[in-house]
Amino acid sequence: MKRLVCFFIYFTLLQQQMCIANETYVSKDVLDNIDEVILEYLNLMNVPGAAVGIVVNDEIVLSNGYGFRNQEHSLQVTKLTQFPIGSLSKAFTTFVLGQLVDEGLIDWDDKIIDHIPYFKLKDPVTTYSITLRDYLTHISGYPRHDASWFNSGISRKDMIKRLRYLDPFTQFRHEFFYQNLGYMIASNLAENVTGKTWEELASEKILEPLGLKNTNFSIVDLQKNADHSIGYRDYKAGVSSTNFVNVDTVSSSGGMNSSLEDMLKWIKVLMKKGDGYIEEETWNEIVSPHVVSNMIKNTCPGVEQIVPMESYGLGWFVLLYRGHIALFHNGNIEGFSSSILLFPKENIGIVALSNKHLTPFPNIVSAIIADKLLNLNNIAWLEMLKAFVDYSKDDIQKNQHTHMHKHENTHPSHPLSEFQGVYYNDGYGNVEVVVNNGHLEVFFNNMTILLNHYHYNVFEISSEDNNQMLNGLKFTFNENVYGDINVIQIPFEPKVSDIVFLKQKDKNIFFENYLKKFIGKYNYQGFGIKIELIDNSLTVNVFGRSPLILIPERNLMFKFKGDDNNTIQFISNDKDEIIAAQLIQSNNNTFTAYRD
Repeated sequence: MKRLVCFFIYFTLLQQQMCIANETYVSKDVLDNIDEVILEYLNLMNVPGAAVGIVVNDEIVLSNGYGFRNQEHSLQVTKLTQFPIGSLSKAFTTFVLGQLVDEGLIDWDDKIIDHIPYFKLKDPVTTYSITLRDYLTHISGYPRHDASWFNSGISRKDMIKRLRYLDPFTQFRHEFFYQNLGYMIASNLAENVTGKTWEELASEKILEPLGLKNTNFSIVDLQKNADHSIGYRDYKAGVSSTNFVNVDTVSSSGGMNSSLEDMLKWIKVLMKKGDGYIEEETWNEIVSPHVVSNMIKNTCPGVEQIVPMESYGLGWFVLLYRGHIALFHNGNIEGFSSSILLFPKENIGIVALSNKHLTPFPNIVSAIIADKLLNLNNIAWLEMLKAFVDYSKDDIQKNQHTHMHKHENTHPSHPLSEFQGVYYNDGYGNVEVVVNNGHLEVFFNNMTILLNHYHYNVFEISSEDNNQMLNGLKFTFNENVYGDINVIQIPFEPKVSDIVFLKQKDKNIFFENYLKKFIGKYNYQGFGIKIELIDNSLTVNVFGRSPLILIPERNLMFKFKGDDNNTIQFISNDKDEIIAAQLIQSNNNTFTAYRD
């Protein structure tokens, strides 16, 4: 109850203060050495390149590129360099949705099922209760499940149809947990309401009116721009480039690309409460605190002293930063990190874009600039940075199960060739396993992933693999009752049980050339049995009964259609010639018929 009262007071103060906008006097001396400070932190954090901009009282007081957008070719960052902006996309999404609210097409509290008829979750109560606001404020009860869509290129509609197979980790509306799927759902809702794609809507309602000519929605489009940045990561040998990833499925959540020049235009509109492109009442709803959040506190130990109150609005974190009300969001996508920080009362807006994966550089530089503009005392950000880096490494290890005890000198229970196959999960799609140069390789979501043996039937993603975001992840293979490898368990989502992928039947056992070799006459104690191929299905004629259809189960084994209790196991010789057929009943009685 005490927490609820405190939040109510906080909520009221925020609403009052955000309605007041005072011009902030900025001494030129305050920002005189800002370029040197930014370059210092760029070097300290080994960030190849960045673009940083500041707006004060509707005036751009800083708009500069620093370092390299392409380190290998010494191509410098400019204010026109295009970066993937990750979750800064969410603010664009809620802005468009707000415009649809103004037009009377939707309401924040509309139920998702009313606009997306193919929407379904595991829990029917949640399916018919969850609203647009619930998803936009991250209280669906679902974890991220990012691997279900990451780099897959799957359509939003098809991804929504997968949701029914994904597990929640807590009760609906029980707690805040940041994720991306909710914003994908929101954009598909908008598509269904308007009959336009999400990209068309955002272009029509934001990019074109605001003149954001250097902003788009696809990593493919980004690479067509001559002035685009490539992404980087920390590797053992140092900072090096990483792969671009396809996030088109969740472009409304984290797939947009933009430049510093465009982002500063965007900030100017936001600082004027939408500047007439959205109703003021709707804008206030977007930037008002809706739920208590914990993301910043949980990812940066000690920051609660600087940010004592943290909440989430609609696409924005709403913070109390050192006594000042702030709107904030960061964005992280493979190879890139960014942040936007607004102080509505003081008319200050700061944006920082960088080309290094999961670096706190944008957040720290933005905070340093804010402290200068707000005339606040300096903070030991380097010590804060070390705590952040140490926490992140520990958290990644916990999530990837890299801390588990390894049993040395163990071997897989089967030859590697028997691990091969296509494994399937309804929520995550296919995982294909092949053998290449004595190692297992996995094809998943358009990525080729190298596995090393860890122990027993457990394999882990190699530290040498290019997909650094997955390094150390463990794949556990299990057997079925026949002793065949038929299951992979993968901890793609740490908040729920391992994701289970079932091995699919070898497609070759359904081909006509394979089935033909079983055709013939068989004899059991003088009784004739005839096996034929009719309409690409094997049939059994015995004792004058109607033909029985055989369904391929595995190599040389079939089940009877409509009967899972009895099987036929064919026997071959060393020349791979079929010499007999065994009927195996559910009570393990076996009858062998020999081929004539």
